[in-house]
Amino acid sequence: MDQASFFEVADNYARLDKGGDPLAGLDAAVDWRGLARLMRGVVFDRDKNEGKGGRPPLCGLIMAKILILQACNNLADDRTEFLINDRLSFKRFLGLGVNDKSPDAKTIWLWRERVLHSGLHKKIFAWFEGELVRSGFEAKQGQIVDATFVPTHKPTGRQKKQLRDEIPLTAAQVRQTDNDATFTRKGKVTYHGYKNHTGVDAKWKLIRRQETTTASVHDSQKLKDLVTAPPAGASEEDTKLWADSAYRSAEAEAMLAEKTIASEVHERAYRNTPLTELQKAANRLKSSVRARIEHVYGHMKTAMGGLVIHTVGLARAEAKMTFKNLAYNMQRFVFLMSRKRQEPCI
Repeated sequence: MDQASFFEVADNYARLDKGGDPLAGLDAAVDWRGLARLMRGVVFDRDKNEGKGGRPPLCGLIMAKILILQACNNLADDRTEFLINDRLSFKRFLGLGVNDKSPDAKTIWLWRERVLHSGLHKKIFAWFEGELVRSGFEAKQGQIVDATFVPTHKPTGRQKKQLRDEIPLTAAQVRQTDNDATFTRKGKVTYHGYKNHTGVDAKWKLIRRQETTTASVHDSQKLKDLVTAPPAGASEEDTKLWADSAYRSAEAEAMLAEKTIASEVHERAYRNTPLTELQKAANRLKSSVRARIEHVYGHMKTAMGGLVIHTVGLARAEAKMTFKNLAYNMQRFVFLMSRKRQEPCI
């Protein structure tokens, strides 16, 4: 097969642009220089092998973009390697040429491990929060908090039978057993894995705070970590906080009052104390704002390939969810910027 000419590649890119390549929009909207500086902190022993041959060091920015690509599409490492080699849109986003080879799956895994163990995933999320603020998208109109389940693989029946029969697990089985993930129930549905706790601003629907826990941790236990005290002189609208009734308690209300946050948390019914009609009407009014955080989770579960992960351990789940929340913010940022450009000048 003949090698593609420059003009053929350019024609393919033009067709991608005409179709509205979302990755091209993301690449153009974000200033990546700050992320490139952060990724210089990831160093491998081979990077110090100055002038002694071997493969040149991989670009940290490319590897960070690969982790963002994974989060945008909920891809495993092997699938990521295949799709980078397969898709022009992925290669262009990463700055690779048509004939450039993707980093292999093991390399992608190793870079994510280095990012995790150096705590860079949190710094990267904080970096993009700064980019949002500099672009005019600072948190406005109050806060909304909620949590969603992050499913992971459950223990197999074979492993349970082995343990019941007092047959020790093999080394491979032990490595693949997630001892951090927990079970919990919501209604009649059982969940296994983790939870993604998020704090979203009511105006822009951008994630400002995040926490990852095991599935059995109650939503209300992370409320204090998700809310931010409003700055001095904040408007009444900016001091409000919306949440569902799971967050309602005397302790939570006292904590919010101490932080000068006006509670718009749903009222909850108790045994032998049903909600009054006035309380039900108030909850419906609060839901009109609180529901905006459900749009965030809905986008992750549909447009971003879902929330299921197959890593082992809470630390890796936290890194995965941090990049998931970051990728959501980036996609939302591109949408907000496009809408901002469409606003008529007054």
